[in-house]
Amino acid sequence: MADDGKLIRIENEYITCLLNDSGVILELANRKTGTALVSQGENLTGWKIVSTLGSWREHPLFEAGNHAKIEAGPSKAVLTFGGLHGVGIQKAGVMLDFNIKLTFELHGPELVCQAEAENNSNETLREIWFPFLSGARELDRHEGHHLVINNSTGMILDDPLANLPQYDGKTFGNRPGGKFFTCGFGKHPLLYPGVCSMPWMDYYNGRQGWYLGYHDQEMPSTALLMRSRSVEGDMQLGFARYPFVKPGQKWSSGKYVIRCHEGGWRAGARRYAEFAKTKIKSEADTPDWLKKAPGFHLISCIGQDRRINNDYDHIYETFKADREEGLDLPILVFGWVRRGFDNGYPELDPDERLGGAAKLREVIGKVQAEGGKVLLYSQGRLIDLCTDFYKAIGKDCCCVSEDGTPYIDEYSFNTESTLYPNRLFALSCPSTAQWGDQLKKQIDIIMGLGADGILFDQIGADIPYICFGENHGHAAPDMAFHGKIEMLRGLHSYAAGKDGGFAIIGELICDAFLQDLDITHGYATQDGETNPKVDGIHVLSDIYRYTFPRHRPSCRMCVTKDDYSKAFVNGLVIEHYRRGGDQEVYDYVVGLQKLRASLMGFYNCSDFVDEEGISYQPGGFTAKHYICDDGRHGVAVASLSGKGGIVRIDAPFMETADLHMVGGAVAEIKKEGGVFQIELAAHSAVILIGR
Repeated sequence: MADDGKLIRIENEYITCLLNDSGVILELANRKTGTALVSQGENLTGWKIVSTLGSWREHPLFEAGNHAKIEAGPSKAVLTFGGLHGVGIQKAGVMLDFNIKLTFELHGPELVCQAEAENNSNETLREIWFPFLSGARELDRHEGHHLVINNSTGMILDDPLANLPQYDGKTFGNRPGGKFFTCGFGKHPLLYPGVCSMPWMDYYNGRQGWYLGYHDQEMPSTALLMRSRSVEGDMQLGFARYPFVKPGQKWSSGKYVIRCHEGGWRAGARRYAEFAKTKIKSEADTPDWLKKAPGFHLISCIGQDRRINNDYDHIYETFKADREEGLDLPILVFGWVRRGFDNGYPELDPDERLGGAAKLREVIGKVQAEGGKVLLYSQGRLIDLCTDFYKAIGKDCCCVSEDGTPYIDEYSFNTESTLYPNRLFALSCPSTAQWGDQLKKQIDIIMGLGADGILFDQIGADIPYICFGENHGHAAPDMAFHGKIEMLRGLHSYAAGKDGGFAIIGELICDAFLQDLDITHGYATQDGETNPKVDGIHVLSDIYRYTFPRHRPSCRMCVTKDDYSKAFVNGLVIEHYRRGGDQEVYDYVVGLQKLRASLMGFYNCSDFVDEEGISYQPGGFTAKHYICDDGRHGVAVASLSGKGGIVRIDAPFMETADLHMVGGAVAEIKKEGGVFQIELAAHSAVILIGR
């Protein structure tokens, strides 16, 4: 209830939420544990709006100085602002006729927030930060604190108070501005759908936590904002949207859910998974041959520097060598085009130096005649500025900035020179019919070469840029990701109509697109591949796998046996190269692939449930639990860090189990006192399957 028109308290048996009449959450507490997620200090900070003001594109409007009309009950508060005061240019105050309604409502252990805006001004409401929680502090003293950051398959940031980017409070007197967590991609915050694979975070320790998720069926572009404040010794956690509400328009957000829970991050993952089932199918209609594949063998013909690394015959030679080792892996071919890797996109011409289209078609047919499969790389996002395609069509279907110029990206893997960058690309707008038609042509080209599937690079999740193209088929401006969903769906239908067994793979992991891709070509799925190298951060692919237990992203760039062991145990599709590296590591990967291949029937019908229901000891091992549709359970186990020995697996749901292993990995298995004891050699992996 309101207190003198200044404070509003809503609460139920789970949560107490204290607001002021400016819409700032002053306190957000878990009544069961008595611990607050939010406890604001002297520098109160709440929501923020960014608007135009004449030619100024970053006019900030804060909650301070704005007071709402309040409608409040025991568990719901609605705050309505009839116009907003802003700082104006050089702090000369202005009033803009933005009518804003903020709703805060308790549903059990959840605070659900929504925002609405009506623009009766002559300016544009560009950006809104809501909910934006300041005052996040330690949940319990003497316990480690962690923050789930959903980049790729998921990461955990330990001690986020110390390791998040710090804001010093100097801009506009402790006002937002300054750096948020970026995952190493320049100045962009964590954006969904994009480098952020799922729009939720979770701040937790071993005893309790808070889930913060954005729930919207339309999956609009959203930034997850995370930083610490040195001036207050706390964190700011929240969300930003980019509605670009023009004069005369109305806008409303989806639901922001803030939930208190017991235990660690899995509680947050379960809450998001519950919502995700309403908007996302768990898997695409993947061709049967791809479901049987335990992984991929990757090769490259022509590098970015246009040097020939391998000829087309190498495709068959790799396939034949795999067969001799007892492997049946699809061959995924990069750099097969005339200009080499990362050149000439989206023009796809086989290289005449290697025999041209006729030779490539011949080699692919030779692999297929012996029961093999070949997929060819293509680009799903970049447009080379030097191509005829860009000059004729690409300039009209690329993402356009607010100034009418194309956004530019670059990829330069310098080997001999110091000149950088030397590869420049425009970024396609996926809402344009021209780009969708171009990708269909790329499917036609690759089908015409006889291949069994296509990899569209960068199509799954990369930095989303707001496109201001007026004739692109999307609301201008927009990050155009709804258009990408429709485009992917159209590509899948187009390919299936021509060849039901043709596979479409997309690079980079994002849940918004998983239902329209047969497998996701992953990135940053293990430690050592994180970008950036942030203090306290480590990859935990369990997060995405647990949230979407049937979706199998691939891992790549594994280097060590431990990398491959973790990928195997976590059920990731293993990609590997035939490099001139460590033969012992290569032989181990071959063993893992053969083991996985023998169990694909189990994997394809099983949910990954992480470590729920099992426990194991000692350290130096990793184990994950799977539950199959037929009632069987599986526990995948690997020894790590070069240590072997006896690992004890407590899996009370299994009376007996068959042991499947990489050859020679196991000396003994027995069950005593309800606990399986397995003696594992150093760097080895097994899976127990039983009831």
